Amino acid sequence: MLRLSGLKDSKNFKLFLFFFSLILCGSLIPSRLSVSLTPSLDHRVFYLDRAPNPDAIKKFDYVLFTFSSRYIKDGKPVKAIKQAACDEGEMLRVTGKDYYCNENEYIGTAKDYSLRGEKLKNFVYDGKVPEGYVFVAGRHKDSFDSRYYGFIKKKDIEAIAYPIW
Repeated sequence: MLRLSGLKDSKNFKLFLFFFSLILCGSLIPSRLSVSLTPSLDHRVFYLDRAPNPDAIKKFDYVLFTFSSRYIKDGKPVKAIKQAACDEGEMLRVTGKDYYCNENEYIGTAKDYSLRGEKLKNFVYDGKVPEGYVFVAGRHKDSFDSRYYGFIKKKDIEAIAYPIW
């Protein structure tokens, strides 16, 4: 049991509150905040709503998920935050290397080569985004997103990420 008898004066009590707050924040912050260092998003710091209901994920939400690709860290799984650009039931159309949601909402253009000069194969699809899936994208031309690896299962999304800064 915690003894508070030594905390009678305000100096000790303030010191106790300070250290207690540090411990509390230190245990909560790493699981609730994410910092994105890539230029693929407009924001850098996100508050994470962990274990979201897949039905709660909507178009334009930022989402955190894990994926692997031979183009990133030699195929080792990595976490990424991208924006839901085309949601289940919406029409995804690819014209050449250009991606559109619902006919006229431009998502981005796929590149032929990665930043390391590797030939990229883009995801080709024309039709409705399947139920339970989402097409994700970054804002930057070099974003590695669904244009290259396809849809993300909503049930595999680990968090909805709310931009802070």
